[in-house]
Amino acid sequence: MGSNKFLVPLCPQTYTGSILVAVNPYQLLSIYSPEHIRQYTNKKIGEMPPHIFAIADNCYFNMKRNSRDQCCIISGESGAGKTESTKLILQFLAAISGQHSWIEQQVLEATPILEGRARARRVGLGG
Repeated sequence: MGSNKFLVPLCPQTYTGSILVAVNPYQLLSIYSPEHIRQYTNKKIGEMPPHIFAIADNCYFNMKRNSRDQCCIISGESGAGKTESTKLILQFLAAISGQHSWIEQQVLEATPILEGRARARRVGLGG
């Protein structure tokens, strides 16, 4: 028997109720491509496999439908992938908003500031 017989495709995301649980795979995955953005646009949660783009699309849909601000809470230990998850949500929102290049530039410029602030808070809190 080959040892890879029981390997399954890497699926680092699942739902528990309406919450997405994502595990940092510590590698680039093809599931975050522009094609996946298109696949998850205008889909209800559960129509597609669990994905951070589904959460982003749900927030965008609810914002447009209800004309109210939305919030995604991203939490986890250091190294859990919070910054990458934030970037993926912003990548999705930039792509579907029709202002991709401007928003993407704003995100790229803001990310080092946000990361620095997060690091400073961890040091200041002793962790």
